[in-house]
Amino acid sequence: MLSRPDVAASILCLAGDAGGAAALSPLLTALRDSGQPLRLLAYGPALALWQSQGLQPEAAPADPAAIDRACRAAGLLLSATSCNELNLERRYWQAAHAVACPTLAVLDYWSNYGQRFEIAKKPFWPERIAVMDELAASGMRTAGCPPERLCIVGHPGFDALSAEQLDAEQRTRLRQTLGIAPQCQLLVFVSQPLSELRALLGQSLAPPDEQTILQQVIAALDAPTDAAPPTLLIRPHPREASDKYDRWCRPGTASTAAVAVNHTLPSRQLVQAADLVLGIHSMLLLEACCLGCPVISLQPGQHPEPAAQYDPLPSNQCGASTAIYEMTKVIPEIRRYMLDATARQQLRAGARRACPPPGATAKLQALISAMMER
Repeated sequence: MLSRPDVAASILCLAGDAGGAAALSPLLTALRDSGQPLRLLAYGPALALWQSQGLQPEAAPADPAAIDRACRAAGLLLSATSCNELNLERRYWQAAHAVACPTLAVLDYWSNYGQRFEIAKKPFWPERIAVMDELAASGMRTAGCPPERLCIVGHPGFDALSAEQLDAEQRTRLRQTLGIAPQCQLLVFVSQPLSELRALLGQSLAPPDEQTILQQVIAALDAPTDAAPPTLLIRPHPREASDKYDRWCRPGTASTAAVAVNHTLPSRQLVQAADLVLGIHSMLLLEACCLGCPVISLQPGQHPEPAAQYDPLPSNQCGASTAIYEMTKVIPEIRRYMLDATARQQLRAGARRACPPPGATAKLQALISAMMER
C-alpha cells in the first residue's frame, strides 16, 4: 500500500443499491450540516434516490483511472455495500486501499454477508465495516470477516423514522385519497426482486419467487365472505421494472379483489394506510413494524428453525412480525388475519419491538472523525 502524507478533508461517498443509499442518507445530511466537505457518487437506483432527496450526487465513474483519481483526492471513502451487476463499491475499496485512503463500509441489511464483499470470488474487507447489531456482526464473522474490522452502530436509516409516523386523522385522509372506503380492507404487498437477485448470485435451487408468493396472496383475498371485497396495492421494489405486475391488475382477471400497483405514494405512508402489510423479507417490512403496522412475512420453502440461521428479517425473530414458512399455510393464515381484528391488533401492538436502537448516525459520525484524525 502506498503512503499518503497529505490527506484531503473531503469524504468520498458511494452507493448503488437503494437500500444502502437510504441507510447513508441521514448520515450524509448530518455530515453536510456539520460543514464536512463531501463528494457524492452514485449509480443504479441510488442515483435517483439521492437526487430525489436533494443530495446532488454525481454519476459514479466506472473507469479505473477515474476511480483512482477520486480515491486519491479523498480523505476517507464512505460507502454502502451492494449486490448488483456492477458492484462499484468493491472496485472503489480496492483503489482506496492502493492509495492508503481509509475505507468505511456501512451494511444496511441482514443478508448476503459474504457476497457483498467478494471480488473475483475472494473476500475483500474494507478497513472498517459498520453493522446494525450483533446478529449482523455474527453473520459477518461467519462469512470470514475479521472481527476487529466490525463496529456495531445501529441502522442510521431508522434514526428519524418516528418523524414519519401518521396520526389517526392523517391515516384516515390518506385512505380517502387512495379511495378506500371505511368498511373496506386495504392490504399492501411489498415486493422484492428475488428471481433477479438469485440469478445474479448464481443461486439455482431456491424457494418460491415473488410472483408465486403474490399469486398466493391474491388467492387468499378471494375467500367467500360477506365483507366488501378488499383492495390490494402492490409496492414494487426500486430494482423492479415498472410494468412487472401489470398482468395482475388487468380487468377480467379471476380475482374479485381490486388489485393495483402503487409507485407514487411514499412507501412509509403507504404501509401505514394498510390494514395488513404483506411481503417476504424486505427492509420496508421492518420499517412498517417500527411504524406500528401489522406485518406478515411470507417465506414459504424457508427453514423455520433455527430462524436466526435462515431468516434475514429481524422482526420475525423477536415476534414483532409473523412469519409463514409453509406454502400450505400461506392462504389460510392470510385469511385468518384478514377476518380476525384481534389478531391484527396483537400484531400491531408488538410491532415496534423490532425497532433498532437510535443514535446510529451520531455513532457513525464519531467513527468517521476517529478514522480521519488517525
